[in-house]
Amino acid sequence: HLLSELTGGSVAITTDPYKIVLRSELLNHQQVLEILRNRPLEELRSALKEAVERSHFFAWRLVQVAKRMGVLDREAEITAPVVQKLQTALRATPAHQEAYREVVEKDLDVEQTFRVLEKIREGEVEVVDLGKRKEPTPVASLFWKQPAFYLEPVAPKRMRALILASARARLVSEVRVLACVECLQYVEEKKMYELDERPSCPLCGSRRLGMADSTEEEVREALELRRKGRSTKLWRELLGSAKLLERSGKLAALALAGRGVRPEAAQRILSAAGEFGDRFIELVVEEERRALFRSFLSGRSSLKPE
Repeated sequence: HLLSELTGGSVAITTDPYKIVLRSELLNHQQVLEILRNRPLEELRSALKEAVERSHFFAWRLVQVAKRMGVLDREAEITAPVVQKLQTALRATPAHQEAYREVVEKDLDVEQTFRVLEKIREGEVEVVDLGKRKEPTPVASLFWKQPAFYLEPVAPKRMRALILASARARLVSEVRVLACVECLQYVEEKKMYELDERPSCPLCGSRRLGMADSTEEEVREALELRRKGRSTKLWRELLGSAKLLERSGKLAALALAGRGVRPEAAQRILSAAGEFGDRFIELVVEEERRALFRSFLSGRSSLKPE
């Protein structure tokens, strides 16, 4: 919102749990830094409120509230001009206030956003300027590798559905190596959708199948070392996952297929959601976010001078 005012042009934006992407021919990183570091906090709070009221999130909520209150016919055709007129007509009304309340409670965490801005000023959160880079950062590169992307907000209900559908498709397509920790002979790479509901070793029939995000060669080596009485980190990983797969089958494998999801986190997911539904996927995505944050903190620690 402030960047659009500052540049005098439109600034396109897209977000996901890991990043915010801004794009404009008139925008540079110094302008972003200036707002984050130097603008008065009260100006930022006011701008946040105005940005919420101009967002697609607010427009979508306002339409829903207007329909619930009978201000707008439930079968009315909703077009951009209709929404604009609705926003003008309902300003400073209970419908406007209710829509704003729902947005900040369900869609956009305004208070936490403002708290982050405060922490930047207080030095608790550091803003790092990487300058102009020839290559995007690892997190940013995931965005640019997408075959298509749209730099605009999506209505909250649709956004949630898209995120869940995307995560569901990704999880069932993940590839992992399965190994039998009973006979120590069976090793096979599998896609999650190829698994039986209760997978078992085709050689000995045991349900004690471990799973790892490693190569078949690495897993075979870990099993060979185990046969010689040695316990490796990968072997312990296989044992931990085998306990979950023995109890919960394919569902456990899907939880462990989340990026960076550890066995203890997978157990929490399985305890909270007993089927492969929206709640299960939301919990996996949340654990993936935590894993990414841990990785980020670990990377920063390794960069600290001795």
